Amino acid sequence: MSSPRTSAELELAIWDALQSVVDPELGVRLVDLGMIRSVEVLGDRVAIDLALTTPGCPLADVLVEEVCAAARDVTGVTAVTVQVVDMPESQVSAAPWRAWLSEGDERPSGEGGREAAHDG
Repeated sequence: MSSPRTSAELELAIWDALQSVVDPELGVRLVDLGMIRSVEVLGDRVAIDLALTTPGCPLADVLVEEVCAAARDVTGVTAVTVQVVDMPESQVSAAPWRAWLSEGDERPSGEGGREAAHDG
């Protein structure tokens, strides 16, 4: 794959790559859960906001590393920073995965405060 030529193309490629990152407890993509809040491209550097549904989430480090790895795999990206942010309570309360957990409803299948910076 050739290197994307514009920031917009690079951002789209990163969003596509993030589709592969799945919440290990729910088996649903982070993008589908609304946990990827933003992707900002500054040249070959990327900043991603990752919203956690629970403060002190025990999987925070795992999720951050998986998000970083997915973004780093995009041609043209040399550095990734992930900022962990809180998910607004209104969004957590309304999240469809709450129903999946409590009622056993069908859910879409997945494929497969702190900052973490990863230079590649």
